[in-house]
Amino acid sequence: METSGGGIHALSDDALVHSLVRLPSVSVLRCRAVCKDWHRVTTDRSFLVAHAASRPREMIVQFTRDIYAAVQAMSLEPTQQQPYRFLCDYDLPGNIENVIYSLHVQAMSLEPTQQQPYRFLCDYDLPGNIENVIYSLHGLLVLRQSCDLFVICNPATRQWTNLPELGPQSHCLPFECGFYFHTSSGEYRLLCHAIEKEEEEFTNSNFKPEIRRRYYILSAGAILPRRLGPAPSDPSGDLPMYEVPVAYRENLHWLSRHPQANHTKKMLAFDTASETFRLMSQPSPDNTVRTSLFELDGELCVAAISQSLTSLDIWGLQDYKAETWTLLHRVHVPMPVLYKRHEVSVSKVISLGNGAILIGCPKCDVARMYHLKDKRMICDDFTFGSVVHPRFLVFNESLVPHAFFDSPRCPDLETIYFS
Repeated sequence: METSGGGIHALSDDALVHSLVRLPSVSVLRCRAVCKDWHRVTTDRSFLVAHAASRPREMIVQFTRDIYAAVQAMSLEPTQQQPYRFLCDYDLPGNIENVIYSLHVQAMSLEPTQQQPYRFLCDYDLPGNIENVIYSLHGLLVLRQSCDLFVICNPATRQWTNLPELGPQSHCLPFECGFYFHTSSGEYRLLCHAIEKEEEEFTNSNFKPEIRRRYYILSAGAILPRRLGPAPSDPSGDLPMYEVPVAYRENLHWLSRHPQANHTKKMLAFDTASETFRLMSQPSPDNTVRTSLFELDGELCVAAISQSLTSLDIWGLQDYKAETWTLLHRVHVPMPVLYKRHEVSVSKVISLGNGAILIGCPKCDVARMYHLKDKRMICDDFTFGSVVHPRFLVFNESLVPHAFFDSPRCPDLETIYFS
C-alpha cells in the first residue's frame, strides 16, 4: 500500500505560516536553521508582521533591591506557567544591576488565574542614576542611558543602538516627551522638550531653565536631531515633565503632566503628521483625586478615581473634533487601605482589550484587573512585593527588522546583554 509522506519539508508555505506564526520569537529564530524553505518563510516581512501581531501583550515591571534592580515581565496569561524571561541587563553606580523583565497581559481569556512568574528581558550598563526604560512600542524599548543619550533596543532580536545625540555639543538638556511611529516616513521618533544653554552655562549653577526651550525630534537611524519650534515654559519655573502619552489618531496626548497642565486645566495633543501642538478639553468630574488617560477598545478615555479610592469613572471622547466627553462606565473597585505596610493608591489605568483594564500605581505593590462590561474582578490582585514596581508600559515582542540598528553607534553607548 502506498503511503503519502514528505514530513515537515512537504508542508506548503501557508501551512508553515499557520503553524510557525504561533511560536514564541526564540522558537521562530531557531526554525530558521531547519532548512532553506523555513528560513525563507520565517524571514519574510509579512510573516514577521503577522507573528508580532499574534504575540501576547506584557507589562514592563521594575525590580529593585538594596544592591540589585531589575525590570521584569510577569505573566497574566491563565493557561500555563511561564518561565522568567530576560530582556536586558545594565549596571547602575554602586554595582547596582538593573534587569528589564516584562509581564504577560493576556485579556482574551478572562477566567481567574494564579499569578505567573516574571521573565527576564535585558541587561545593560547605565552610568547615571536616572530612569531606565521610558517607552515601549512595537517590540522596541527606549532607554535613557545618561542625561543626554537615549538608547533604542529590541530584546527579541538582541539589537540596540542610540538615537541622535542631543547634549553638550548642541548645548541642550533634553527631557523626553513621547516615542511614536511616524506613518508617512516609517520612522520611529522620540519627541523631546529641550532647554537650550550657552556652552558656559553647563557649569553655571545659576542657570535659569525658563530662558530658552525648544522641541526636538530624534529619529532612529538619523545622524542629527531635528529642531521644531519653541516649547512652553511652566509658570512655576519647574523643569519640563511629561507623562507617557497616549497615541490616538496619529496624535500624542498628555492629560495632566505637561508644562501647561496646571494653569490651563487642558490636555495637550501633538499631531505627528503636521508636527503641531494644541490644547484640548478634558472631563471635569467631581470628587476626583486622580485621573489617567488611556485608550479603551479604540476610544480615547479618561479614568477618574474617587478620593475614597472605591469608585472609578470612565469617560470617553466620543466626538474627537468637538472634544465632547461622555461618561461610559461607573464601577466600584475598592482597593485595600493598606497592603504589606504600603498605602495603596490608584494613578494608572491601562487597557487589556475586550473591555478589561488593569488599575494600580507605579509606587504600589498591588494592581487589580477588572472587566468593565461584566463589572467584576477578573482574578486575584497582582501583588508585586515591595521590591517590584509596575511600570504600566505594555510590551509586545517583535522580530520585524529595522535598518536603523545597522547605523554606527555612539562610542559612549554601553553594551546591552540579552538572554
